[in-house]
Amino acid sequence: MTGGKRKETRRRQPKQTRALETCELIFEATAQILERKGERALTTNAIAARAGISVGTLYQYFPDKRAILSALGRREMQRTSLRLKATIQSQPDEAGRLPSYLHTYVHTLRDRPETRKALLRTNLQNASPAELARSAEETTRMLPKLPNATSLDAFVLSRAIAGVVRSAVLEDHKDLYKPEFEAALLRLVSGYRKALLAR
Repeated sequence: MTGGKRKETRRRQPKQTRALETCELIFEATAQILERKGERALTTNAIAARAGISVGTLYQYFPDKRAILSALGRREMQRTSLRLKATIQSQPDEAGRLPSYLHTYVHTLRDRPETRKALLRTNLQNASPAELARSAEETTRMLPKLPNATSLDAFVLSRAIAGVVRSAVLEDHKDLYKPEFEAALLRLVSGYRKALLAR
């Protein structure tokens, strides 16, 4: 979640248990501030105070708040990927995989909507085209196989699903977490599937 865009890097790679715990404190503090006060209140000083560490300690790991959001976004993308894989593996019936997959994907970070929006915005602003493509391609690989589908079909459908969910998150769509939203996504996929079968 480079080209001409700013490169976000961690200053210290957290390999030891204590360092990992510090990064978790920073991530949790960031999410709490986003949920309670919004992105405008998010500063490195506020994050450090909420995490119970000095701002100097925070700077040992992250140069600024954007780097924290980028790192937190990457972590959440990895967690979402693992949840999607587990969802698919738990569904022996292929017909049930897509609804389960869409439900898991739509409900990512449902309990932290402001964090989800901030991470999405940061990812769109800072990720390179190659990074965005890698994330989307991993999602594409997890979608149930479509009949007669080309790589272009997979590209169009996966980006259509991701684009709809992304827009609903950023626009605070009132129906995002309702069953009707997932049903609409299913109709999108079903319509594409029918078109492919009619080739």
